[in-house]
Amino acid sequence: MTLANLNRFATATAEAWPSPPDADEADRIAVSMGGGRHREWRDQVVVAAVLRALKERGSVASFTSTLGELIGELPPQRQLRIIMAGYEAGVADLIVSLPGGRCIHGEIKSRGGRLSAAQKRERERLQAAGHTYITAQGAGAFLVALAGEW
Repeated sequence: MTLANLNRFATATAEAWPSPPDADEADRIAVSMGGGRHREWRDQVVVAAVLRALKERGSVASFTSTLGELIGELPPQRQLRIIMAGYEAGVADLIVSLPGGRCIHGEIKSRGGRLSAAQKRERERLQAAGHTYITAQGAGAFLVALAGEW
């Protein structure tokens, strides 16, 4: 996978938005980034590229990514600094702010992945407060679900 392929996909998806993106292509690009322990991370990279392209076009006001699964790999002192600065377990992978004040929280799981107990509590809390929460298996499924929120 080259960065150029990822950027082409992100640009094409943003230009066609909110038409449902090519979920299979999103998943192919993510898989081509390699496997290992960070399958969810590679899916998140694909989604973030599309969100950046959408932000440039004004379709997304802002977005942020928590990258929670990477925190566990840091030395304990670094983990403590991140937690003290406000990181909480269970926070969604992506928080997307749309024009008009809507906010969508999204959790991207690898194939067969499930929400942790903390993520389930966070989802229930947010949904009870009226927020949209998307849980999807892979980049393609997340992008299709997000397009459906328009």
